[in-house]
Amino acid sequence: MKDLFDNGTQDLDLDDISSSLADGVSDCLDNPQAKETDDEFMVNMEGVFEDEISDASSEELFEMDIDISDVIDEDETVMQEDEENVEVAGKRKKMPKPLKIFLIVLGALAGIALILYLVLYFWIDSRYVHNDFKDEERYEEEFEEVDPEEDDGSEAIKAEDVSWDKLKGDTKYDENVINILLVGCDAVSGSSDRGRTDTIMIATINKNQKSVKLTSICRDTYVPIEGYSDNKINQAYRQGGMSLLKTTVEDVFKIGISYSVRINFDTFQIIIDKLGGVEVTLNDKEADFINLKTKKSSDISSGESVKLNGEQALWFSRIRKITSKVYGHDDLGRTKRQRTVLNHIFQEYKDMSYVELVEMVDTLLPYVETDMTTNEIIGCAWNALSFRNSAIEEYRIPADNCFDIGRVLTTSGNKMDVLLIDKHLKENVDGVHMFIYGDTDY
Repeated sequence: MKDLFDNGTQDLDLDDISSSLADGVSDCLDNPQAKETDDEFMVNMEGVFEDEISDASSEELFEMDIDISDVIDEDETVMQEDEENVEVAGKRKKMPKPLKIFLIVLGALAGIALILYLVLYFWIDSRYVHNDFKDEERYEEEFEEVDPEEDDGSEAIKAEDVSWDKLKGDTKYDENVINILLVGCDAVSGSSDRGRTDTIMIATINKNQKSVKLTSICRDTYVPIEGYSDNKINQAYRQGGMSLLKTTVEDVFKIGISYSVRINFDTFQIIIDKLGGVEVTLNDKEADFINLKTKKSSDISSGESVKLNGEQALWFSRIRKITSKVYGHDDLGRTKRQRTVLNHIFQEYKDMSYVELVEMVDTLLPYVETDMTTNEIIGCAWNALSFRNSAIEEYRIPADNCFDIGRVLTTSGNKMDVLLIDKHLKENVDGVHMFIYGDTDY
């Protein structure tokens, strides 16, 4: 420090002095001997300041004072700006008005949707007929044998000659594909007799493809039935109810069934009437048959767009022995007629509003039995409604050119007319899987 002042003060600035002072104080604190030179140090310091002050004029001192004030003012300004920035940063920015309106509308729509859901939930829950189909009695084995008066002497094959070696693969389940087994039986509501199934269908809601599909299974299709002899597939329902029919469909065709719905012939008529009837194409023989069976209804004529009431639609759906260019013949024609009725209903009501859907569901549910819960009914209804602009797709088991019409001998030695698929089993299973799932991975 002393060397610094001995060199004179003319070339020193304030930073040099401050640095030297700091070094000197540090030396004093670190070295006790520095105390002996303390007086000399202070004298030199006094000399420095005396020389500086004596050489400085009053104007220079004033100007120096102004410069210091400017520095202080500048520092205060910076501090104030920093405080303002911190204050602004701490405040929440205002939400843009369009975004605020959007969120309000979104919240209102969500509230309305929740209310509608709850209304539909409790409405359906109080109306629908739930049946888990688990406690159904097993019946003795039966066969629909050929009437001796109608036997033309055609040769029949033995049941043991029908091979199911090609029955391979696992039942396929897909969370995005809902398969609902639809059964229409000839039992009368309230009767203890189970009846038989003239209608076996699979309604499919494919969420991947955003489509609604309908697959008919011909009632005369000859299949193996767990716990019983090989028989027509409609006998699976007769002998073991919905649960055995479901098992048979899954085992033979590898289609995972999600839910089941059962409807009787009498309630089918009520449903069609409540929906306002259906329009179908009829030839002369079909019109005559329906008029013969429905004496309580007004007679109808053939045509391309004939309106049928519930009773007429029921007999139209049961026609089997009349050949039609539109629907085909035998059991193949019957399944086509049944799909025609359901397809008409779908096309007629696919554009309904949500409120109309609720009303229709409330109207129909008391006349059907299902193992679906209220939540599952709502979910399927909402999914189907979202696909309402799509045309319903149709398929049939057995597929064209994938079956043989034949007769087999029953265990009683009598003949039974059936549709044989044993030689075409893989083609039928592949075909229905491609239709329902879009692949043959099973």
